[in-house]
Amino acid sequence: MLLQSTIFGPLFWMLQGILLFTFVIGLHYYFKDKNIELTIPKWLLIITYWLTINLTIAAGFTLIGEDESRAGIYFLGFFSVTLIIIGVVLRRFILKVK
Repeated sequence: MLLQSTIFGPLFWMLQGILLFTFVIGLHYYFKDKNIELTIPKWLLIITYWLTINLTIAAGFTLIGEDESRAGIYFLGFFSVTLIIIGVVLRRFILKVK
């Protein structure tokens, strides 16, 4: 019953915030080292992609937690593959467009 404690909900969202902050700062320094200019639209695309990944994981595991395991696994599988394809396209767009 420890995992269903009320402390893990806020800790999960705090961890998500820490991961987002680390991701954005790391991405900033990565692109700075590679001399790639990131404009506001590119940042918005990257953050939208990150939020979509988080939403997919949250929705899939919510379905699994609500005893809809088959739907949750299909949801995670379909949208994970879709997000990987979108991520590859987004990476090519960010690295090619100048």
